[in-house]
Amino acid sequence: MAIAKKSALLLFLLVASYFAAGYTTAWARLEQCRAMTAQEVVRTKVTGLDFDGAPVALTQNDVSARVSGPFKVETQYMVPTGFHGSIYYQTYTTFPWTVRPGHPRVAHLL
Repeated sequence: MAIAKKSALLLFLLVASYFAAGYTTAWARLEQCRAMTAQEVVRTKVTGLDFDGAPVALTQNDVSARVSGPFKVETQYMVPTGFHGSIYYQTYTTFPWTVRPGHPRVAHLL
């Protein structure tokens, strides 16, 4: 019985350590991931259209980031097209030594 309790406690501590390290790393890299996406938006000159059809250039302030899980950060920005728009998402896997971008995805709003 004592071995089962010790094993359960060890398992709980390992899982808690994984989540603590994962969320801490993601929070620490949050601004870096947002800056990476913002730099890409500015570099590629992403533009949308306002209600009159005039071009609207996106800036670094249009990019937001959030922690979406342990070791995971998700950035997003919206490109308007009149009454509609598209939201672009980019996920990043964060480690203490590096940040790896994942696959981007797009949600088209109607």
